[in-house]
Amino acid sequence: MMLGAFRQSLLFGGLLLAMGVPMVFRDAGRAFFFELQAPLWWTSSYAVDALGFLSQKVRSQSALIQEGQRLARINTLYHLSVQQNAFLAQSVKRLEKLLDLPEQAGFEGLLARVMHAEFTPKHHKLLLRRGSLSGVCVGAGVLGSCGVVGRISQVHLYTAEVELISSPGFRMAAEVQGDLYPVLFSGKSMAAGQDPEGWVQHLPLDSCLDQEAILVTSSLGTVFPPGLHLGSLGPSVQKGLFKEAQVLLDPNLFRLREVCILLPKKDPL
Repeated sequence: MMLGAFRQSLLFGGLLLAMGVPMVFRDAGRAFFFELQAPLWWTSSYAVDALGFLSQKVRSQSALIQEGQRLARINTLYHLSVQQNAFLAQSVKRLEKLLDLPEQAGFEGLLARVMHAEFTPKHHKLLLRRGSLSGVCVGAGVLGSCGVVGRISQVHLYTAEVELISSPGFRMAAEVQGDLYPVLFSGKSMAAGQDPEGWVQHLPLDSCLDQEAILVTSSLGTVFPPGLHLGSLGPSVQKGLFKEAQVLLDPNLFRLREVCILLPKKDPL
């Protein structure tokens, strides 16, 4: 009797081992090939930056002067925006103190260059030139010139992978600008050469979606501050008690060269 039970336990352990060993080898092989390719992407990224710097030296002086004037105007507008944001932040702190509300979670921005982009039917990823040595952690939000870019999915020593919001497996809480009702945003599969898109679910039936409706991040999430741009809403269809709509993302999402990683602000000691 004990011999039969021992054989069954041995057989069961062998099956578990046979199922687990291929997964271990698969993960180890994937990590090995990634570490093998990472230096090539790292070198090519720095080479592209160096070529871009050298290309500026062959431009005419008048073109550089015009570019400097354009950047000066942009910097002036940004300076005004910074002053307005500082005033609004002080107003929010005064209201929080008067109403005895908890303080919102703060974030620190960390700039990172994009080394490589990978697009498959199941995953849309970016590889950044920042890693754990720079303080990057899994789950951190990533922003760009187009708004929300994605979340950090994997972190290595010198690099980090970003899961884009267009990836079919991406999910996050969102809301329509001007409406506090929470909805669910998800990425969407796309064909080669197609602009990035998403999908929003659980829209109320009485929600009025015009051509200028914008989807933004919700205050229910802890990864992104509320009110950040996700995309513009497209045609909607009714599904039961709710509506679903297409989300048109920024076409520049796949052409980003630099992004900002949101890291939790450390409390001063």
